[in-house]
This record gives sequence, structure tokens and C-alpha cells, in this order.
Amino acid sequence: MEDKLEKLKEEVNTFAKKIVEIAKTDEKVRDLYKGAKIFFSPIVKNPKFMFLGINPGISPAAKENELKCEVEPMKKMDYSTEDYRLANGWKYIFGEKDEMLNRMDLLENSFKTNFYYVTTKDMDSLYELLNLLKNKYNLTEESFFKPCEWTKTLISIVNPEFILAEGFAVFKELKERCYPDMMCDSTPWGNNENYKIGYINNEGTSVEVIACRRRYSDIENASEIAEIIKSECLN
Repeated sequence: MEDKLEKLKEEVNTFAKKIVEIAKTDEKVRDLYKGAKIFFSPIVKNPKFMFLGINPGISPAAKENELKCEVEPMKKMDYSTEDYRLANGWKYIFGEKDEMLNRMDLLENSFKTNFYYVTTKDMDSLYELLNLLKNKYNLTEESFFKPCEWTKTLISIVNPEFILAEGFAVFKELKERCYPDMMCDSTPWGNNENYKIGYINNEGTSVEVIACRRRYSDIENASEIAEIIKSECLN
């Protein structure tokens, strides 16, 4: 497992270096690319939850035009310590309100990463950057195929009981790029317009994926996602 993890980190670092070199002469890439980051938590083995976003948002370092590539795990779960909209949304859901989960311990001991590791200001900028790297610089593998391989590697290493997909775009990436045989729930939960539920095969183990609808950095219908998590994961 350690070999797989080191290989992943080396590949991401190499990809980031290529983008930085391109950005020196390509103003469009320089405008879109804000760095790269793999982990937003420690590597937690066998956690209740793995959080999977689409890609990192702009950090203070990115705002200062420091195109850092961060490949090492964090010391603490980002959502339990940081103050920004998405983190606060999850803290609200896992917090102590009567209708919420009252399980901050689960949030603090979860694993968090993203499907794509390149940092951009928004999702449109992400796909604009990836398509530019693919079409102009022939970085198709690193832009579109490796992220699926990296995601599957981390899921295998971490072995989560449940995956919380932060947005329908992530759910789509998992289904279309990584797990084409992913089964989607046909129950009312699974068909709900605000949420999607599916099941992936992680080396012979079925892992339930719950995707919430996002609006920018906000989780829509927080009370409903809390109810789903209670029903699907905590009973």
C-alpha cells in the first residue's frame, strides 16, 4: 500500500511540475491553474466516511499566486478545523442541532480528498484547464485518465465504509470514468432530485456512495442529507 501511495504522490507532483512549466509561457494556463493538493485530512484507514469533492478550491497560497503542489496528508481533518462555507456546511450536518447528527467525532475521523487534484477557482475553470492541457499539450492521460486511477487507489488504501460525494459532478465522474458497472439506487432516496445513491465495488467489497446536490460551496437541503446519512449509515 505504501508503494502505491508513493507512486501516486510522485505522479501528481510530476503532473503539477509539467503544468507549472507550461504556465510560464501560456497565459491562459497560468490564469486557470492555481496549484495542486491531494489530501485534506490524515490518511485514515477504514473510516466510516470518505469525503470526495470534484477539485480543490482556491486557498490563501493560491490567492498569493504560489503554485504549490501539496502531496502530503494533513495532520487534522480540514473540515473539523477550518472556517469556510463547505467545511461549515458539514460541521452543521454533523453537529449538535436536534435534527442533525451530533457526531462530530465521525467528521473529525473521516478521510477527505478530491477526484481532481488541480486547484481552480470553479468547476468551469477546472474543465477548461483540463481540456486545454489535453488538446494543446497532449496531457490526456494525466488530465482525464490518471485521476480515476488515483481515486481508485485511495479508495483501496483507505477502505471507507461510505463515500460522501460532494456534488453530482463527482458522482458522474465515478460512474462514467471509474466504475461503469456502478449500481444506482432505484429507491425514493436514490431517485431524489437532491441526492443520488450508488454502489461501487472496492476490491470485492460494496461501498455505498451518497451524493448531495451542491450550489457553489453550499450543500443544498442539509437537513435531508443528514436524514439520509442517519438512515443509510448510522442505523
